[in-house]
Amino acid sequence: MKALSHKPVVLITGASNGIGLATAERLAKEGFTVIATARSPENSPKLLTLAKEYQNLLVKKLDVTDSEENIRSLVQSISKIDILINNAGMGIVGVAESFSVSQIQEIIATNVIGVVKVTNSVLPLMREQNSGVIITISSIVGPLPDMRQCFYSGSKAMVEHYTAQLKNDLKDAGYNITVANIHPGPVVTNFERAVTIGERFNKEENPYSQMDADVSKWRTLMRNGRPVSETVDMILNVIHAENPQFWNPTESRVYENFAEVYRDPTGERFAKGPLFTQN
Repeated sequence: MKALSHKPVVLITGASNGIGLATAERLAKEGFTVIATARSPENSPKLLTLAKEYQNLLVKKLDVTDSEENIRSLVQSISKIDILINNAGMGIVGVAESFSVSQIQEIIATNVIGVVKVTNSVLPLMREQNSGVIITISSIVGPLPDMRQCFYSGSKAMVEHYTAQLKNDLKDAGYNITVANIHPGPVVTNFERAVTIGERFNKEENPYSQMDADVSKWRTLMRNGRPVSETVDMILNVIHAENPQFWNPTESRVYENFAEVYRDPTGERFAKGPLFTQN
């Protein structure tokens, strides 16, 4: 990120815990002006404690599933945003048939439409100042599917396609606005405990006997994940980079997985789409 004449202002969604909370604390320590938002900040004592510790960290209430009008009103009250970190999200795990329609709608509303609404609200400010960085916390299962989380993986894939087009649209229009995604693998946060389980079947009627074992394996994988600090490090790398990559894996095994499937694991080739559509 090019040097600014003022302390960069960062808006973070989903900052009540996990990656969002850790990022808010790190950025506050580094002198950024941090607007840390959460759906229910009153239920996040750690976030409120940070706000008391750092004068440059402000806590705001923001639910990404709220109306676009309300989200835009909050953003306009901030007046200047140099960096947006789309972090708010939710998980869902189980066999494909186990997810109810309401669960699917909720995850799309949070992980996809929420990202779009917040980004749309911030973009007018960034276009006016002709600068900004939009960072979205995606996942390894955005570009690569997870067979235990098809709708979570699908929601992240939608975000990948959305941000890829947004990146190209802004570049083609001549705006100096960076779009980059962060791709953690398993990370030790409260995500594993907060994840939603497919609810269409009760235990007795579930026709998929493997589901409990699959969910258990997934929980073990998450509990043995990498420290959240590694994801925060990658976010800071993107912020400070002169020309950030579109894809930003947080650890070597994620990078290697991308390289197995895509010849260009930076994500730039993915963002171009099929070459035959370029003419």
